Amino acid sequence: MISEHEGPGALVILANFVSPPAVDLAEESVLRQWAEQAPRKLWLTRPGDVLITPVPFSAPFRRYVFHLLGVPENSVDVITVPDTPYLPMAQALAEHNLLEPLRALVAERPTARLLPTALDEASAALATDLRIPVVPYETGIPSPGTLRAVAPMNTKSGFRTVAQSLGLRLPHGRACTGAELGQVTTALPASHQRVVRKTDRSADGHGLHFVSHGDQPSHSPPPADSHWVVEEYVEHTRAISAQGHATAARVEVACDGEMRMSGG
Repeated sequence: MISEHEGPGALVILANFVSPPAVDLAEESVLRQWAEQAPRKLWLTRPGDVLITPVPFSAPFRRYVFHLLGVPENSVDVITVPDTPYLPMAQALAEHNLLEPLRALVAERPTARLLPTALDEASAALATDLRIPVVPYETGIPSPGTLRAVAPMNTKSGFRTVAQSLGLRLPHGRACTGAELGQVTTALPASHQRVVRKTDRSADGHGLHFVSHGDQPSHSPPPADSHWVVEEYVEHTRAISAQGHATAARVEVACDGEMRMSGG
């Protein structure tokens, strides 16, 4: 099993749940909900690491995690970035005068590497500013081409396109704009009885809407230029996932697992 912590030097772990690939930055309440997951990134730390988090950790949780990991509490530096509407977390550091303290911590760790939760333009720019590489890119900082490839993979339509090109099975459906959403949503249930309407973002389940044959249309249509995916509803109870590192030479599986599902 490959650990994200393998390799030389300390990690600067950026728990940037507030990131454009996930959902529109105007969705403040959703982003705050997701940010509550940030404390779990403490499990990735080792002595000498720096963890940048959007929410503070409770003292009991810190003691619990570090006790189980065998990591001295004072050996990990934690920077908490206050809630900053409309800004990716990597940019919010400068907004709160936290960039200089971070630079000082990185200067003490000459072989440090950045590990962002979400690979976005802001996190790549932060790594460039700090003059440290991004895990696991062998060339240091992901290129603009890589970032352009990552962005559509964090949309549902982009994933569907890639999956179809690889011959993976997908529920019947199509991408559409907000102007087309009503027509597409009405047409698909005629053949599938029930469909799922999704915002065309990573979104982690936010904004799912289930529509059955004969349901009345929504009274508040979305903006005409918004983007959506409408798919046939598939009953399932488990979501299987695998994570790995892909290089030019090989793909290494880091971990796999499953989540139990309820109500889609």
